[in-house]
Amino acid sequence: MTERAANAAAFDGLTCSAPDARANRMAAIVLEQVPNGDAPLRVLDLGCGTGGLIFRLAAALPRATCVGIDISPCSQRPTRRIAASVADVRVARSAFRTTVNALL
Repeated sequence: MTERAANAAAFDGLTCSAPDARANRMAAIVLEQVPNGDAPLRVLDLGCGTGGLIFRLAAALPRATCVGIDISPCSQRPTRRIAASVADVRVARSAFRTTVNALL
């Protein structure tokens, strides 16, 4: 097994959720940086866990397309269920390095 596969396997049974207070703080910090206006936005949450931040941002930014990426399938299950009913929110399973390499 490669190191990458071993690292991914280590997360298979784990979930990660930020406490509400932390997710609210993170959302406030992000929202302070959003330019005013009606321009559509794209938001990427790397390591989205169970989606606490991405869903807060989607609610606050109705013109945004939000994507949450996490390596853990256990985190992705509840996030995917919720995202199915929220417009312009998508989630995917990927390792950070793979995602960054694809974006650069």
